Amino acid sequence: MIITSRPELPSTRDLPILTTILLEDRNKNDILQYINDHVSRLAKRKKHPSNLENDIQRALLDGAGGMFLWVSLTLYRLERSPGTSASSIRAQLKELPKDIPAIYASILEEIDFALREQAKRILEWVNSSKRPLSVEELKTVIALKVQREHTSIAIMQEHVENNLDHFFGSLFGPLLKIERDTVRFVHQSVKHFLGNLELMRKFDSREGAVSVRTGVMASEQYPVSAFHSTYREANLHLAIDCLTFLSSEEFEMRESQDALEYHSRLSEYLFLEYAATRWPEHGKETDRRGDQELVEAFLRLAHSDGTMNSAYQIYHEYEEHGKSGVCASLGFTDFVKALVEDGASTNDQGGVHGSALMASIWSRSEAVIKLLLNEENKNINTSETMLAEVSAWCKTTEPMELLLSRGVKVTEAAMIAAAKNWHGPEALRCLLAAGGQPTEPVLSTAVKFYQRKEPLDLLLDEGGKVTQAVVLAAIEGWKPDETIKTLLSRGDVEITEAMIVAIVGKGAVNTELLELMLCKNGTIQITDQIMATSARTSKERDVLKFLLSKGGKVTEDVLVAAAENHNGPQTLKFLLSKDRELQMTESMLLAATRNTPAKKYMDPLLHRGAKVTEAVTGAVLLAAARNRDGFEALEFLLISGGTKVIMSETMMLDAVGGPSAKQTMELLLSVGGQTKAASRGGQVTKRVIEAAGWSASKKFVEHLLSIDGTIPIAEEMLVEAARHTEGLEVLKFLLTKPDHKIPITEAMLVVAAKNKHATKYLLLLLKRGGESMITENVLEAAAGNWGGKGEDGT
Repeated sequence: MIITSRPELPSTRDLPILTTILLEDRNKNDILQYINDHVSRLAKRKKHPSNLENDIQRALLDGAGGMFLWVSLTLYRLERSPGTSASSIRAQLKELPKDIPAIYASILEEIDFALREQAKRILEWVNSSKRPLSVEELKTVIALKVQREHTSIAIMQEHVENNLDHFFGSLFGPLLKIERDTVRFVHQSVKHFLGNLELMRKFDSREGAVSVRTGVMASEQYPVSAFHSTYREANLHLAIDCLTFLSSEEFEMRESQDALEYHSRLSEYLFLEYAATRWPEHGKETDRRGDQELVEAFLRLAHSDGTMNSAYQIYHEYEEHGKSGVCASLGFTDFVKALVEDGASTNDQGGVHGSALMASIWSRSEAVIKLLLNEENKNINTSETMLAEVSAWCKTTEPMELLLSRGVKVTEAAMIAAAKNWHGPEALRCLLAAGGQPTEPVLSTAVKFYQRKEPLDLLLDEGGKVTQAVVLAAIEGWKPDETIKTLLSRGDVEITEAMIVAIVGKGAVNTELLELMLCKNGTIQITDQIMATSARTSKERDVLKFLLSKGGKVTEDVLVAAAENHNGPQTLKFLLSKDRELQMTESMLLAATRNTPAKKYMDPLLHRGAKVTEAVTGAVLLAAARNRDGFEALEFLLISGGTKVIMSETMMLDAVGGPSAKQTMELLLSVGGQTKAASRGGQVTKRVIEAAGWSASKKFVEHLLSIDGTIPIAEEMLVEAARHTEGLEVLKFLLTKPDHKIPITEAMLVVAAKNKHATKYLLLLLKRGGESMITENVLEAAAGNWGGKGEDGT
C-alpha cells in the first residue's frame, strides 16, 4: 500500500511499519531543471541580466521545499509582475510567500475590493457544485447578479463575460484552470484552503495595517477569511442562484407546450439542466431552509405555474405538478408553509403523486405531513391509501393519528403495510387501537418481514390465528427459525409435507426446527421429494444426515438433485457413500455435466461406474459441449468415459460455436474419427462447415471437408468466411478448392466490406472476379466501415 500526502501528514503511530519517503529529498534535480528552464524563458522575455536570473533561480529553489506547485504558482506571479527593474524583482523575491497557503492568501488579497463578493460567489460555485461546471454554465452563473434585478435572460446576456479565461486570469491568477471545457481549481489544496477558516484567518491583515501589495488599509479591506464559506452556506447561495435562473420569463410554459417540447430548450440554455436538477440538492444541504432570501427566491419561481412546472419536469420528467406538491415531494416544509400562507391550494392534482399530501407521504417527510394536516387546513383531501402508505414507514404515529382524526378508516392494506414497518410495533398498535384486525394476510406479512419479536407477539395477543398459510409465509421469511418456533408455541397447526419441503429448500435450515416440526405431525414420511429438495439446496450434511435418520432413502432422483447442487460436489459424494449398490444413470451424468465445475461433479459418478455408452452419448456429450467450462468438461468426460462418439449435426454446431471451438471439434473427431462418414450418416454438414469457417483454421476446415467428401463448396460458406475477422485463410482455402465453382456475389463483397480487415478480404475477392459485383450496397457497406479502411483507401 502506498499513501501519498503533503508533508503535514497527521501522526502515523498507528502505522508502525510505515516507511516515509520525503520527495523534497528526492526531486531537487527535477525541480532545479524546471526552474532553470522557466526562469531562462522569463529572463529573456523581461530582459533580466544574468546575475538577476541567478538570484531568481536561487530564491525559487530555496523556497520550493520539494513542491512543484509552489514553484509554478510563484513563477506565474513573477511573470505577471509589472515591474522589470532589478530592485523591484529583488524586492519581490524577499516577499515570496513561504508556503502554498500563503500564495493563495496573497492572490485573494490582490483581488479588487469591488469584485471580492463576486469572486467569493464564483469560488463557491467551483468549490461546491455537484459536478464541474462547463465554461458556458459558469458564464451564466457570473451574470446572475443582474438576473436577480430583472426577470429576463436576454437582459442578463448583456453582462456575460465572453472571455472567461482572461477574466479568471485577471481575477484569480492561477487559482482556477479551464480543463476539457470545465472550470476547476488548479490543485486540490485550493479547496482545502478555502474550507479551513482557521488557516485563512492567519493571513488576515492587522487592523490599521497597510497591505504591501494593494496599499489599502486593513480596516477597509475584505479580509482573506471573508472568502471562506461553510458547506451549508455555499449550498444556500447555490440554491438561490439556481432558483433565480429558473424564474426567468423565457422558461414560462404555455398551455400548448409539453415536457418534451420544453426539454428541447436544454441545448439552448446550457445552465438550465443543472439549475433544474440540482437546486433541490443544494436546498436540502443548507441548514437555513427557512432563510428569507431562499424562500423569496422559491416564491419568485412559484409565482408562475409555467416556470414551476418547467423546472419540475426537467427534475423529475413527470407531467405538471401543483406548486405545493412539488415542495411536498421534495420535503421543503418552509416552502410549503410559504405557499399555503400565500394562498396556494393543497388539493391541486398533478404529477405522479397527485396531491401535495400524497407527495409528502411518498417523500416520507413527516414535517410536511404535519403541516398539511394541521387544524387550520380543514379542507385537505385524505384517503385510506394515504394511511396505508404512512403506516409502512413512519417512525412516530403522529402522521397516522392525524389521518385517523380526519375520519380515515383502517383497512387490511394499512395493517399489512404496518406489519412491514421496520421501526417497531407502534404503527400496528396504533391501527389496532383504531379498529384494525390481525387477519391471516396481516400475520403472514409480519412473519415474512420479521425483524423483531414484538410486532408478532402483538398480533397474536390481539387474536391473530396461526394457520398453515402463516407458517408457509414464515418459512419464506427472513428469520424462519425464530418465527416458526414462536408460531408453533402459540398455535395448534397441522404440519404438512409441503412445509417440510419448503423449509429444507431454504438450504441452511436448523435440524432442531425440523425435529420440532416433525414432532407436531408424527405421520409425515421423509419422501423422495423432501430428500431431493434438501440434496439440491443444502450446504452442509447435517440436514441430510437427519433426514436419513428419519427414514429418508438415497434414490436416483435424490442423486440427480445432488448433482444439480451449486454449492459444491460434497453433497453428491456424501449421498453416494450412503448407498453403494445404486446404479449410475444417464440422468445423473446429465445433471453433473450441466453443473459447474462439471469435472468435479462427474468424477464421483464415473468412479462409481457411470458409463458414457453409445446409448447415452448424444445427450450427455451435447450437455458437456454446452457447459460453461467448455473444452475441459467435454475432454474429461470423453477421456474418463472411454467411448466412441456418434456425432450429430447439433453436437457439431454446438462444438464449433463454443469458446474453445477448435479444441472441442478436434477432440470429438479424434475420439470418433475412426468411424467412416457413411456410418455417421454424413453428420459433417454444410451448416457445420459454415459455422466452423470463422472459428477455426484452414487446416481444421480442410479436415472437416475430408471426413465427408460429398459436401460441395456453397456460397454460404464463403459468405461466413468473409464475415469474420479470422476467416481470411479459410476464405483463401475455399476459393482455391478444385471443385470450387461458385461465382463471387454481392453478398460476399458486402460482408467483406464490413470486415475489420476489409482491404485484404476485398482484394482477394476482387482478384477472383468480383469487380463486376461492386454495387451501391457494397460501396455503402465500405463507406460505413471506419475500422476497415486501408491506407490505400480501398
